[in-house]
Amino acid sequence: MDKQIQLPQKLEFPSKQPSRRALIKKKALANKKTSNKPIEELPTFFQEEYSEHHSQQPRPKPTFVPKPNRSTCQEKQELAQQEVQEKLSQLAQERKNNTRKLVAELIQRECQEHSETDEESSSEDEVEAYKHWRIREVKRVLKEREAKEAREKELKEIERRRNLTDWERKQEDQALGTDETAKLQQRPINYLQKFYHKGVFYQERDPEGKLHPVFQRDFNAPVEGDYDKSVLPSVLQKRRGEFGRKGQSKWTHLTAEDTTDFDPYFRPNEELFLKQQMKGAGYKGMNSFGR
Repeated sequence: MDKQIQLPQKLEFPSKQPSRRALIKKKALANKKTSNKPIEELPTFFQEEYSEHHSQQPRPKPTFVPKPNRSTCQEKQELAQQEVQEKLSQLAQERKNNTRKLVAELIQRECQEHSETDEESSSEDEVEAYKHWRIREVKRVLKEREAKEAREKELKEIERRRNLTDWERKQEDQALGTDETAKLQQRPINYLQKFYHKGVFYQERDPEGKLHPVFQRDFNAPVEGDYDKSVLPSVLQKRRGEFGRKGQSKWTHLTAEDTTDFDPYFRPNEELFLKQQMKGAGYKGMNSFGR
């Protein structure tokens, strides 16, 4: 007979150890429970640390400061620059003092040498130079005095002329010959005549207020003669010096190129002209209105 095997109703396995992650989680929960307790329930050491930590102000976010911008580096650089500047100023002051001493010594030597040479040399050159200087100075004073007198005279004349009436001023200009009637009447410019502008230079007047006769000439007088160029053919109607040069045959307009002669002496016979015209297309029945 087969033996019946009896199995246990409940299997018992060996107890499994908790994992590391579970232990860490358990420890964190325990810490959280203790941290939620009021401050009175915590130990005295933790109470002091908690109160000091929460009494402080919130800390600012740390920011990076470059080395050149740090206060300590700037102070060091400023101190170094101040020391260098002080040394340079001391050296410059020493150089100034040395140069002043050298200049003073040179001036003393030159004074001594000049005093010795002046006593030995004759004073003839100085006397001659003084005479020339005196002559130059007298001429300068005389020239300044003459310019001043001329200016005063001119101002007096201007003031006198301003006080005159228009009629008196006009009569005076006519007597002096400085009015508009004293000017030469310029003749009109001919056809295709070159114009000459005398300009504004060399137009000074003499002390009496008159121009020199040379400047009163008519500069626009014709050089080639008094003939009229408008009578000449168009080919010869050129300004002085331009005839025969290139660029004179420029095409301007069809009317200038038309060679039709409208003289009745050279006109063709009308009968012959009409007979020839009737031979052309479109002219044979132009006068027949019957059709």
